[in-house]
Amino acid sequence: MKYALLINEGPEDMALRKDAKEHSRNMAAYGAYYQAMMEAGVFVSGQGLEHPETATTLRIRQGKRSIQD
Repeated sequence: MKYALLINEGPEDMALRKDAKEHSRNMAAYGAYYQAMMEAGVFVSGQGLEHPETATTLRIRQGKRSIQD
C-alpha cells in the first residue's frame, strides 16, 4: 500500500523562507525526515508545488461546485 504525504505551507510559512536562518532550520528538519524515510525504504518520489497564490481551489457545497482561481 502506498500513501501520499502532502506538506502544506500557508502564506505566513512561505514568507519565512525569506529569512535565511528560519529557512535553514526548516530545511534541516525536512532533511532529517527525508533521511528517515529513505533509511526506512518508504520514500518513492517527491515534487515541490507552486506557491499558494497560484492555486485553484475546488469546493463542493450543498451539491454545487465552486471553483476559485
